[in-house]
Amino acid sequence: MSGHRASYIVFKGPIAGDMDVDHLCNNRICVNPDHLEAVSHRENCIRRGYRRSLAALASARSRT
Repeated sequence: MSGHRASYIVFKGPIAGDMDVDHLCNNRICVNPDHLEAVSHRENCIRRGYRRSLAALASARSRT
């Protein structure tokens, strides 16, 4: 079990079998329960794609 899932379970309670734990702070190694949220796998993928798009946009802007 990953550290962030263990942290979520200890501090917030059980995670439904079909749920992922999302890092609201965008730091994949973070285990702070205040930065974690249980979301559907679909929502987690949508958020991940959105964050990557923002990072790519910021990177492109800094090069110009």
